[in-house]
This record gives sequence, C-alpha cells and structure tokens, in this order.
Amino acid sequence: MVKNISLIILGVIIFFLLWTLYGMVDGREKIISLHDSQIIELKKQYSEVELDRDNLYGLYFDERTNRRWDQMRNFDTLKELELFLMADKTNEAKFIEDIYDCDDFAITLQENAAKKGYRISLQVDINSYEVHMYNTAIVEAPKARVILIEPQTDEIIEGPYLDSGKR
Repeated sequence: MVKNISLIILGVIIFFLLWTLYGMVDGREKIISLHDSQIIELKKQYSEVELDRDNLYGLYFDERTNRRWDQMRNFDTLKELELFLMADKTNEAKFIEDIYDCDDFAITLQENAAKKGYRISLQVDINSYEVHMYNTAIVEAPKARVILIEPQTDEIIEGPYLDSGKR
C-alpha cells in the first residue's frame, strides 16, 4: 500500500514536472515568436528611418529655396564666397529692432545662398549678455575650413580647418 502511494506520488510529481517543462518550452516558443515579430517591426521602422535620413540629406526639398540639399554645394574658394557676398544684398537691408534683426539677416542670407546653389548654415551664439545669429559656410580650397559670416555687414572670419575631403 505504501509502495502504491509512493508510486502515485512519484507519478504525480513526474506528471507535474513534465507539464511544467512542456509549459516552459511552449512559453519559450511564444516568447521567441513574439521576439521575431518585434525584430520584423524594428526592421520596418529602421527602413523608415533610413528613408527619412535619405530625405533629409539627399532628397530633402526646401520649398523656400526650391532646392534639394544634394543640389547645393560648399564654396570652392574664399574668393568665390567673397564674390557671392558682394553680389548678395542681404547686408543692405535695414535693421529694425525685434522686426528685422540678426536672425532675419542670417535666414535671408542662407535662403539667397541656397537659391544660387550654395550651402550656408545658421549659427546661434548665446552668452550672458546677448543672443546673436550669424552664418557659417565651408570653403573647400586650398584646405577645407569653416568661415563665419556676419550677414549684417558681410564680414568674414576664417574659422578652423576641417579634415580633408569634400563635404
């Protein structure tokens, strides 16, 4: 009788262990399957991010300038930048406090450059006394460097050199 009870208890324990192990394996399969669907979703999202990146850096169309980013270029030489600034009339606009001030000059210069096929960036300088906006451009030759531009006066300040290669 004791032997039969021991066998029944052992049988119940084995059954419970097998049932638990089967449940764990089955649960793992569900986790792996859920994980696979997450991987598929992440790949889809990654593809969308790549497309967004391509739109920003290659196919991005700026309605203000009617240009795509990849259709614009850096200035080849400092002389080319100087000639562009001489022809551009942004610096001749009238400064009006809080209406047409440094940010407006910088944005206008950037838009005018883009219309001519050049890349000019906006820069903001914040210190404890004021906030000021100006522009930067990259001049490729003789060695690539950053050029700071004060759009209200066309003053240029030669900044640091960059690594070699076209941007």
